[in-house]
Amino acid sequence: MNIAGRILVCLSPIMAMIASADSLEAGQTCEDVKIHHETDTAFLACGDPVGRSQFYPPINNHWTSKRKDFREYFLKYDIKGNKTTRMEIKGWDGDLILHGIDIWRFKDDPSKIHLFAVNHGRKGESITIFSHKLGTNVLEFVKDISHPELKTPNAVTPSGPLSFFSTNDHYYYNGILRTFEDKYAPFRWASWVIHCDGSGSKTTCRKVSDDLQYANGILLTEEGKTLLVNDLYEGTTIVYSVDPDTKELVLERKVRLGGTPDNLAEIPTNGDIVVPGKQ
Repeated sequence: MNIAGRILVCLSPIMAMIASADSLEAGQTCEDVKIHHETDTAFLACGDPVGRSQFYPPINNHWTSKRKDFREYFLKYDIKGNKTTRMEIKGWDGDLILHGIDIWRFKDDPSKIHLFAVNHGRKGESITIFSHKLGTNVLEFVKDISHPELKTPNAVTPSGPLSFFSTNDHYYYNGILRTFEDKYAPFRWASWVIHCDGSGSKTTCRKVSDDLQYANGILLTEEGKTLLVNDLYEGTTIVYSVDPDTKELVLERKVRLGGTPDNLAEIPTNGDIVVPGKQ
């Protein structure tokens, strides 16, 4: 498991490079992008700057206005054709306030994916899962997973069609203690990784890592054997081995990056790991 030798640090954010395409002018505050390399398609989670100035828990904005809903959006970007399409969402009428996203591929049906999205809705934090038939412009709602352990989700990476790892980037969701945490951080007890399984009649979620300072991007790789987590305050990518049965994490090593890391991505042709960030 030579992950360290495969990490490429990109100190110019990848989102900025993708958004420089002329066809992406309509995308605003796009927080995350995941590429389906088999079809040269990028999926982006984009936002509403006005709405986020009122309500966006990751930056401790909690003014719950009387708006009917906060509806952010997904873009689909055809990399070869340089064409962007705003995706239609079916079956989900609640808030959609986006952050990290990731893709689950079905080995038995390569024409379909599940798109996992961190959703900071006013009714509570959740991971919202959509089904997408490749080549279409539609996302069909599958399931919205919430749990008390899903406190302050930042990023998500699926471990199955209805299961996932997620990073909690803060200890406190709101209030004076959250303000204190933001002002005086970092704290070594403030952040961690959880694993959730929503495939049964009752969703289960539990903490599977030791405490971290600011767990940010997350990526499951090597066919589910290895989990990578970025710690923003430490400036590291943390390499964990994954217990295949319990999903408990065992720390293997930390790779220091020389910058503040954000999200994680893997280049499937050679297995290299890309870490966008800032110095």
